[in-house]
Formats: sequence, C-alpha cells, structure tokens
Amino acid sequence: MGKFMVMKEIVRVAPLSVAKILAVIYFFLGAFTSPLTSILPQDLSHPRGPTGFSFIMPFIYAIMGFILTICFAGLYNFLAKRIGGVRFQTVEREVQQTVSADTPLPVSRD
Repeated sequence: MGKFMVMKEIVRVAPLSVAKILAVIYFFLGAFTSPLTSILPQDLSHPRGPTGFSFIMPFIYAIMGFILTICFAGLYNFLAKRIGGVRFQTVEREVQQTVSADTPLPVSRD
C-alpha cells in the first residue's frame, strides 16, 4: 500500500451550507453559556437567577451566527479569488474495500 501527500486549496465555500452548520453550533454554544452567565453574579453582594433573556439567547446566537457566517463566507470567497484560499495537506492512501455491484456510490450534497 502506498501513500502520497497532496496539497489542496479551498477556493470557494458554499455560504449557506457553512451557515447552517455554524448556526446549530452557535445555538448549542448559546444554550451552554447563557445559563452560566445568567446565574453568575456580577456583584457578589447581589446574586441573581436565570432570566427570560437567558432562554432566548441560544436563538439569538444561532440567528447572528447564521447571518455573520454568510457574510464571512462571502468575504472568504471574495478574498480567495484575489489572494488564494486556505491551503492544507492531505494524505492519499490506498484502501482495500470489497464493493459489490449493488453498493451505491457516495453522492456529494453540494
């Protein structure tokens, strides 16, 4: 089995596909951090509990993450055309796999 190194470059990202994934990540980030920040007292002499605002923060995180990711993905595409995209190195390896005629081929979603 041989292997060889390949240098690849991301020249364009699909803004909507990236934004959907990051919106979910930001939702869970907001769901985790909002309760923590709402119960931590800003002043030790005035402890406070969760507020209604802490329950909508995950949705605000998700919406803002979605919008900003679309903007930054567009900016990435703009800059990648002019100065080049992110380069990364991969390793190609031979894999022995038994495939029957009935096995469907993988399909790309983009």
